[in-house]
Amino acid sequence: MEPESPVQRSRSGIDAGLLATAIVAVSFAAILARWTEASALVLAFWRTFGGGLLLAPRARLGRPGSWAASRAEAGWILVGGAALALHFWSWLESLNRTSVAVSVTLVTTTPFFVAAVEWARGRRLAWQSQAALVVAMAGVVTLAASSSGTEAPSGLTGSHSSGVILALVGAIAMAVYLLAGSRLRATMSASNSAAPTFLTAGIGLGLAALVTGVNVFDLRSLDWLIVAVMILGPQLGGHAVLSHLLGRLDTMTISLALLAEPVVSTALAWILLSERPTSTALIGALIVVTGLALRTLDPRIGARS
Repeated sequence: MEPESPVQRSRSGIDAGLLATAIVAVSFAAILARWTEASALVLAFWRTFGGGLLLAPRARLGRPGSWAASRAEAGWILVGGAALALHFWSWLESLNRTSVAVSVTLVTTTPFFVAAVEWARGRRLAWQSQAALVVAMAGVVTLAASSSGTEAPSGLTGSHSSGVILALVGAIAMAVYLLAGSRLRATMSASNSAAPTFLTAGIGLGLAALVTGVNVFDLRSLDWLIVAVMILGPQLGGHAVLSHLLGRLDTMTISLALLAEPVVSTALAWILLSERPTSTALIGALIVVTGLALRTLDPRIGARS
């Protein structure tokens, strides 16, 4: 392998910085969700639809006919939008049923499902990545077996097991979203792909709210402020940046980097919410992060081919 040129090293450094910024941004989402009384459906709607509206002008200015997508691109936009809508709703709902440590760690097990798709497409992972996934799966099993116990935060609804299931659904949906986004970024700019995908997710969630009789405008003043911060921070500073990076880095690298999210989110929940993770959940989270960190030993990770 040829050594990187100064330009390549600079680009790699910029990409790493953007990825770290995105991870920190999305890590605040769980804390913001706990500070609001808005339902998971309402938060998911405003996060996606609001983010799409803010990106729309930039997408229109990106190139002439930027809203005109090919049939294949339109299909991937629909797939990505539906997956993003399901991801946000299921994950935000899981936060109502289990702790931040369990919810955020399980929802970031996306690499397992990305790896499954890669395997189905005939792309075998190097042994380092296979070992990382095996170790990390042990952490997921530990997390799934953890219970709320005496250290569980107050105010949760539903069962712990349903929170675990919803978080895993969110992880699968995120894998589909990242894979769809990677396909779109092969032919479209970040804004031109992210804006319609976010809007598609928002429209789908808006229709779900309409059918279920949920008023997405019935929010307290504080909730509106939290929604605005969530759109500007986790959505635009997080997911929009990830959409940009999908055109430069491979999907597995981005999904694995998101494993740093539970570490940051759990620390923030401990500091800002006084939500101390159970011992079992903490051990499980550490195993997941340690296991997937092993993937950095894989010499084939890095720039998108």
